[in-house]
Amino acid sequence: NSEEHTSYDMVTAPGRMPQPASGKVLFTYDVKWIEIPDLIWANRWDIYLSMDDVFPAKILFASIFNCLCTVLFLSAALVHILREYSKRYHALATTDEENEEDSEEYDGEWQMVHADVFRPPSNPLWLSAACGTGAQILCMSFLILTFSALGFLNPARRGHFVMATLMLFATMGVAGGYVTARLYKTFKGESSQQATLATALTFPGLLLGVFLTMNIVAMLENSA
Repeated sequence: NSEEHTSYDMVTAPGRMPQPASGKVLFTYDVKWIEIPDLIWANRWDIYLSMDDVFPAKILFASIFNCLCTVLFLSAALVHILREYSKRYHALATTDEENEEDSEEYDGEWQMVHADVFRPPSNPLWLSAACGTGAQILCMSFLILTFSALGFLNPARRGHFVMATLMLFATMGVAGGYVTARLYKTFKGESSQQATLATALTFPGLLLGVFLTMNIVAMLENSA
């Protein structure tokens, strides 16, 4: 009967014989939404963070281990390529030194291009500030991952996690300032104070502007 709706109980009932299938079969399902009045809005994702039966912790650590292996493999390949090029360069330099005329010709060519090879960038201040900010974020991320793996930080406690992120970012300003100062000194920059201000204010100022714009748009749209 095309108007009869088959349910799970009808199929699994005792003494029910298999029926030959014919025509199109329409599968449906029902979803019941249950409101939990005691649930706080800030803790609405906690149920997904505690689903160990669905996503065991071993799967997460296996993913992290897989990423580390990939990074180590690519790093080893890069080091191997650089070593091969370095060997070829030294072999070429040794061959040129054995031949005096070739050596003089090589030195002359090198003197012609050394200014272009070692020329400073057009804007060393912003390049140094960007590299310093990258080093600062890299150190902060490494410490956050380390503390999270050791169990000192729990992503379920978002307040503690955000506070630790901010504190580590401010603390790793030492690494960012060191990288900026070294690069800017290498580029023979003269405005060290401007480089310091650019490193300290560029990235935080950019984040402040983005979040401020998002909050203003959310307020105008009456969003929570």
